[in-house]
Amino acid sequence: MIIQTFWFFITTAYGRTDNQCQQKNYVLTNQQGSVRLTSIQKGNYTIQGILKFSDDDLCSRVSLYGLINAYAFQYAIDLANNDESLTQWANIGIRLDDNCNNLPLTMALAIEYVSMVRPNSVCRPEFLHCMNQTFTENVEPASAIVGTDRSTTTIPLSGLMSLYQIPTISHAASSPVLSKSIYRSFFRTIPSDVHQVSAMLDLIKYFGWTYIIVIGSDDDYGRLAVADFQNRTAKSSICIEYTSYIPVNSADTNSSVLNAIDKIKTLKSTVIILFCYVYNLGEKVLNKAQEIGLNRVWLTSDAWFPSAENLKNLNNQLTGIITVSIRNRNMPKLINFIKNNIRTKFLCNMWLKNYLNNTFNCEPTNISNDNETLFGKNNCSVEINNLLRNLSALGEKTSNLVDAVTILTRAILKFLQMNCVQKKKCFIQKIDPIILTNIVRNISFWNDEHELIQFDQSGDSTFTFYSIENLQLINNTLKFVTIGNWSKNRINSLILNYEQIRWPKWFEDPKIKQHPSSQCFKNCENGQYTIRTPNCCWTCENCTGKNYSNTTMAEKCSTCSIGYHTVDHITCIKTPVKWLTFRDAEGSAILFTSCFGLLLTLVACSFLFKFRELIVTDESSPHIVSLSCIMCLTSFCFGFIQIVEPSTSLCHVRNGMFFLLFMGFSSVLIIKTKYFKKYHETNAKYFLKGRLFITQLIIVLFLLIVELCTITAWVSIDGDRLSLDNKENQSFYLIEKRCVMELTAGRLVSIFIPFILIIAATFCTLRERNKEHTFYEPKFLSFGSIALCIVVVAFLPTYVYRV
Repeated sequence: MIIQTFWFFITTAYGRTDNQCQQKNYVLTNQQGSVRLTSIQKGNYTIQGILKFSDDDLCSRVSLYGLINAYAFQYAIDLANNDESLTQWANIGIRLDDNCNNLPLTMALAIEYVSMVRPNSVCRPEFLHCMNQTFTENVEPASAIVGTDRSTTTIPLSGLMSLYQIPTISHAASSPVLSKSIYRSFFRTIPSDVHQVSAMLDLIKYFGWTYIIVIGSDDDYGRLAVADFQNRTAKSSICIEYTSYIPVNSADTNSSVLNAIDKIKTLKSTVIILFCYVYNLGEKVLNKAQEIGLNRVWLTSDAWFPSAENLKNLNNQLTGIITVSIRNRNMPKLINFIKNNIRTKFLCNMWLKNYLNNTFNCEPTNISNDNETLFGKNNCSVEINNLLRNLSALGEKTSNLVDAVTILTRAILKFLQMNCVQKKKCFIQKIDPIILTNIVRNISFWNDEHELIQFDQSGDSTFTFYSIENLQLINNTLKFVTIGNWSKNRINSLILNYEQIRWPKWFEDPKIKQHPSSQCFKNCENGQYTIRTPNCCWTCENCTGKNYSNTTMAEKCSTCSIGYHTVDHITCIKTPVKWLTFRDAEGSAILFTSCFGLLLTLVACSFLFKFRELIVTDESSPHIVSLSCIMCLTSFCFGFIQIVEPSTSLCHVRNGMFFLLFMGFSSVLIIKTKYFKKYHETNAKYFLKGRLFITQLIIVLFLLIVELCTITAWVSIDGDRLSLDNKENQSFYLIEKRCVMELTAGRLVSIFIPFILIIAATFCTLRERNKEHTFYEPKFLSFGSIALCIVVVAFLPTYVYRV
């Protein structure tokens, strides 16, 4: 189908080379009246440019930016051909083809190229190299291609070229699709739209816009950029109220524009983002917006700079446009080159002659003696300075085009240095495209602006820089003014000079509001979070409890970490920690009871020591009384560690000490019964020579060791938990630190063993209590055992669930 839509040349077909010119030009017309513009400058190796030079429907009128592209291409080639390091090997030739930003024409040119490099290809009459050989002498395939100006035409072109590993570089195709590995021989000197979206998002966040509209062209450029924008705002505070895709150069374009503007008129968003080209779409959107008096802020993609300056009768909409643009470098050397080339080669340059003929109705044939005026047929004239004034503006991607061509000339030089033996004109018939592609991938150089030009593994330029432009009405003329820049290669990506910004005319009171706002609802403040609603809006809710938010438009509240709380739900502060101390009522009671108990125990011990000869202990050694006194003292000391700041180690000590004391009292009570003494006299008569105290002490120590083993076991398995309970109400926040004792299986074993001993001691002493003796010991043992049972039964559950 592409071949069928291409050229069937019937009206004019000519090639011309003036004696002093190196360029051969072809202007060919098909049956539908469309014109093909091609120029060829012969060289040992050729670089082909498939670019947009014309701007009319018939592809016959060279535009101003098309002429600039032709000069920029020639400038980069001449720099190489004037470099002795290259000219000692070869001269680089040029082939420029106008693709008119037309996809069928672009693919027709690509297929024509493939027919020259693919063996046994069919040579069709419409192919330039297949015409009369005297007419198309030495039309040979290029070593590399530069093009195109748009992603929609570059994607299929680079896909086809990648099949043959033909290196292809674009200076203007920014679609993220081209970063994929299938385009293995494609490179570009323009950043991917991924970075452009990042720059736009930073601008939106800078101005605090959270409610926006997005319009994109219904092609690869618009749809991919909008999709990326939607994905990256899906989880942010930026809400897209409405999205529209408008077809380009379609019968439905006008109706789609009308529907989109009518819809936008009813929406709340103040900011509209445009991912589309200016001509044939962007200007139609603005025309319709101006008709209905739509007041909006337009944030546009790089395709609007500098073309938007040339739109007519749209000042109300154009003023205040903010554009994320590719950096526009000043290139004085290129301007001087254009000036000299016009003066010396105006008869040879087909692109210049076409532009002058269609713009000024003057085709130059001569120049004035002072070299300042071009003269043509019918006594017409063109002032060179006036012409240069237009050309000096350059295009936004002109420097990228120069870099792209320079890379290829350097890659060819590198190839020749690697493969040519002698330092003279090289006779390698064809450059291997695979080797040349690898050279391009690894090449790097510093351009005139001291920017490092090189590629990553995806073929994208590693240097990413955008200029932030503001379209302002200055002396009744629309001009883009640089208000900042954006670069991914620095920490603070966005730099903006706010004072230089001029907002649209409808924004009449900048003193009250620093800039137009675009929000569905007020920004959720610190201490609040957003709740999304079905219509892509939100409401604000306050954070509660220990939750906080310290940013505006927070998606959710965060929770203060352990040991911190929030009072204002904006910041977290350290929560005071409290534990039981002697200053508390409970702590004072424990301290008083422990001290009083210690005092009484010490008095009792002194009394017992003084009257130790009067002590009658029939069932045990008198020394056991000393052991009982030591255990009493230890029990009252146990109270002091209840009012010390808890820690995990202290919790181990407290719980272990409790069970050991429990076992100590239980074992002392059981060995002081008559049953134990009777058992000792009957079965342990010869044990340790019948020494009752040693035997009793060993039994007590053995039982304590058994208890210690069970304690060690459950400490290893279960551990002790240090509780940090949050106590909070409207007036205070604090953390209560305490040890928690849980009834695990291991702890039940530690309780069960001494409790059995107490029950046995109580049973034994209960039977022995009625012996007739006023100070008979079993009576006191029975009372002590019963009391300890009651205390344990009452105290243990309280201790477990309270402490």
